[in-house]
Amino acid sequence: MGIYRRLLMVGLLVIVLAFIVSYLLGVYSKFFVNAHVDLIWIHALIVGIAGIIIIEMVGRTIKDRVKSRNNETKVVGDLFEVVAYTILLIVILNELQVNVMGLLVGAGFLGIVLGLAAQSTIGNLIAGFELMASKPFSIGEKVTISTWQYGLIAPTYQHDVMVPGFTGTVSKIGIMYTEMVADNGTPIVVPNSIMNQAVIFNKKRVGKIRVFSHVEVDIKIDYSRFRDYFNEGVSKSTVKNVSIEIKNITQLAFGVDIYADGNLDDEPKIKDQLSEYALKAISRIMKEDNEAKDKENADSKDKAAEVKK
Repeated sequence: MGIYRRLLMVGLLVIVLAFIVSYLLGVYSKFFVNAHVDLIWIHALIVGIAGIIIIEMVGRTIKDRVKSRNNETKVVGDLFEVVAYTILLIVILNELQVNVMGLLVGAGFLGIVLGLAAQSTIGNLIAGFELMASKPFSIGEKVTISTWQYGLIAPTYQHDVMVPGFTGTVSKIGIMYTEMVADNGTPIVVPNSIMNQAVIFNKKRVGKIRVFSHVEVDIKIDYSRFRDYFNEGVSKSTVKNVSIEIKNITQLAFGVDIYADGNLDDEPKIKDQLSEYALKAISRIMKEDNEAKDKENADSKDKAAEVKK
């Protein structure tokens, strides 16, 4: 409420000062011959100063209100300032008795030429407003963006597809660019036109996700034993709703896809746990097989020794 009261007081003060100055200018024009020309410039100066004061105060108030509501961008305040200063410029030119209509017609043709020459810039500007309206992400949310210009990458390991994208936490949404910070602290600046046509993975807005981990297991290891040992180990952990299935069987190995319930913040921790229990299951099987083989070799030696006797 205090902000609106201050705005009202400033507005009333500007109006009172305008009446006072207008009265003084009227008195001035009665005593000086070339007062008409001087009054034009003085009027324009007064309008300019008053306009700037009002625009800056209203713009700052809008930005403060947007920030206090934890909105993701200050585009509303920036848009207001662009429109307001454009109108102020037209009013000042009109005070200076400039043919505003002629200038607007010329500016229209110039705008067409500049629009063709700066399509990407205008595209970023329009995309910024579209992002503000659609709100696919907010400041502080961790997202991955993948642009339509690129397809999927087939990795040699693991047997899956990779989405080419940039992952980071959104730090600012401006009119022209969106800024993110990668996990290693590297700043990422993306044009809004790219953001507007990109595929955006925003897991922050999902309560629960299915955490995925893939493990390659030697083909010599029995899958049923691996599955039983893995389930035995993971059942003692806090990981919930774990499922496991075999995938991508080759001559040397078979792939195992492991899924579990979780959320975005715990995803790295759950992945580590799934991989750890998978590794323990493999190690346990290998240890048992080696012990069985050693025992078999020992029994063979004993039998051979008895035969010799």
